[in-house]
Amino acid sequence: MKEFFTRWGDNVYNEGLTIKDDKLFKEYTQRITNDLEAIKRQATIQKLYHDIKID
Repeated sequence: MKEFFTRWGDNVYNEGLTIKDDKLFKEYTQRITNDLEAIKRQATIQKLYHDIKID
């Protein structure tokens, strides 16, 4: 999983460097911010799932 997010981060960085238009860059950063928020939510759900002990 770590390798996936490392590659994803590298791709996000490289793609972001190629955007020269400010409006497109703002849209891009908003999309990436939304993706990061979704990843955080998923990580929280997974942590809660693993912390629950069913007897």
